[in-house]
Amino acid sequence: MAQEIQVALDQLNERLSDRFPYKLYMAKASEIDYLEKNARFMTKEQFAALTHNVKADGGLTSLPLCYRQETGRLLVLSGNHRIKAAIEAGLDEFLVLLIDKPLSEAQKIAIQLSHNAIAGQDDEQILKELWQQIDD
Repeated sequence: MAQEIQVALDQLNERLSDRFPYKLYMAKASEIDYLEKNARFMTKEQFAALTHNVKADGGLTSLPLCYRQETGRLLVLSGNHRIKAAIEAGLDEFLVLLIDKPLSEAQKIAIQLSHNAIAGQDDEQILKELWQQIDD
């Protein structure tokens, strides 16, 4: 089944190649490597909540960004906690965005830092209104 999914993704990747610089890839937990240094961290409680959400959702609802290393293994540039939570939630496969062109160490670090540095802010009134609309 996983191989059939990847064949379909490869066909889609081919069709998107002139419009989208990344590829969609069905990654296996066994082929994942994590950053040696990751400035982004989560408390135990935050990670437990993320794992609970992944389990409740049945999968990741946003795609991690991975880089295919010369060894063929995937290095997670953005989404280390999401992938770890997915594995903790019992998933052994997940969809990722894949960079499969060569990158320098500086480029990989720049991607990591740029993804970690971007964080929005909440409008407190709209946030309150949205929370009030949730029944469960």
